[in-house]
Amino acid sequence: MEVVGLILYGLFVAAGILGVVLLLKKLGQGETLPLDPQGARTLFADRFPDLTIMEEKGLPHAVFFTLEAGGLGLVRMEGHRPVARHLEGADIKGIRAVPGAVILDLSDFADPHVRVETDEPEALQGWVERCLRSG
Repeated sequence: MEVVGLILYGLFVAAGILGVVLLLKKLGQGETLPLDPQGARTLFADRFPDLTIMEEKGLPHAVFFTLEAGGLGLVRMEGHRPVARHLEGADIKGIRAVPGAVILDLSDFADPHVRVETDEPEALQGWVERCLRSG
């Protein structure tokens, strides 16, 4: 009887997880929304009022900013929620261009990899590297 109970328990857990996934998909909550560059600029300025934005590079789901003090600002969408980050050279362990995206390897255990989708990953990788070297 224990084996049957364990199997039934596993099936109920799997059905519950599948139900949540289908519900999120049906409601559209699992999709990443596009990011408005002006809204990203405002969010970054509100989150980091002491940093001055010099230049911006907008993508569909993320916006990079070069900063007067050095480093980069990044606002990206995580589902329906925008997240703002200030990245300095020491924060970024590596930058990789993969088909359709650039992956930033960060020193942050809570967010170790940031994937930024783009049509030109090599160009974005080069731009980020140049900005970090010049800052």
